[in-house]
Amino acid sequence: TLDSINWKAAEINADEISTMITALATLFRTGLSKGNELVPFKDEITNITSYLVIQKIRYGDSFDYNISIRDDLMKLYTIKLILQPLIENAIYHGIKEKQGTGHIQINIFRQEQNIKIEIIDDGEGIPALKMQLINKRLSNGMVVDTGGYGIYNVNERIRLYFGENYGLELLNNPTGGAISQ
Repeated sequence: TLDSINWKAAEINADEISTMITALATLFRTGLSKGNELVPFKDEITNITSYLVIQKIRYGDSFDYNISIRDDLMKLYTIKLILQPLIENAIYHGIKEKQGTGHIQINIFRQEQNIKIEIIDDGEGIPALKMQLINKRLSNGMVVDTGGYGIYNVNERIRLYFGENYGLELLNNPTGGAISQ
């Protein structure tokens, strides 16, 4: 169905719509991942790149992004769909309200025996008390909050797969914005 829509968009030279449809099809395909819950980082990067293509068209020049991951980490496995909700938060709660062009930096790197993931934005940031409350809820394993469930869902999935010593933490970015790691 998406291929048919893409064909019609290309037929009338609707290049942005064609790009968005292609990105959406990739997002769906990588999200399904043949039913596998664990996917190589390569697939997770493909997934978030497709998501970011769609959001860049939607928001225009309001943000740019960079993804940093070493090639040797691309073949390692992670839980699927853990990056997209964090990037969505960076856009909607950080960059969207920022004056001027925002930036999202996605870093995936090895730290001792662990893989560390950082989503850094230079948006509005999170008030200190609210961040403290969110981090307390994350460390206590809260799954649902009235303010949203994306980060709590990601946190719980990480903890279920890797143990209670793992999960999310939010920090204020010293140059403005927030860091999810």
